[in-house]
Amino acid sequence: MKLLVTLVCSAFFAVANAQNTAIPDSWETLEDTTYHFSLRYPPTWYYKLPGTNTRFFVTSPKENDADKFQENVNCIVRTLASSDIRIKDAEEAVLSTLREKLAKFNLISTTYITWNQAETMRIEYTCEQEAEGTIYPIHMVQYMAVVDGRLFTFTFTSHTSGFAKHIEYANKIFWSLKIKK
Repeated sequence: MKLLVTLVCSAFFAVANAQNTAIPDSWETLEDTTYHFSLRYPPTWYYKLPGTNTRFFVTSPKENDADKFQENVNCIVRTLASSDIRIKDAEEAVLSTLREKLAKFNLISTTYITWNQAETMRIEYTCEQEAEGTIYPIHMVQYMAVVDGRLFTFTFTSHTSGFAKHIEYANKIFWSLKIKK
């Protein structure tokens, strides 16, 4: 029964998001030639150059001069030693690490969808993070998928007060990501 509920919820989530992901023509396009993917993001968001593992990082614009936390979306890609790894097999280890590393970790949901023809784990949770002496209540959504021996981790990080305003942008960015095989 639990499997049936999970499958129905996953299918509903995928359809609901797919129906709401039309990308405006004005959005910027990023082509990553190292890991062979492309994605789109709003022109009002700020793009940061990729790091060693972080292939994509954009932040929302400031709400006002006092805004110290910008919502952000990033994509990290790691090449795996084996291409036989299934993301579902890593679920307990991922959740254990989040519980151990994040203050006040609270799991909201874990679901599975198909994205870029790959089994993808979606994790939504809240926690607290400290930056420059301030503790922020955070609401996060992460997607993890193994595609052609590479682990793609797509993360939306939001202050809890900005989550509802920015989740639509994050979903559109996520669904715009196309991996070229």
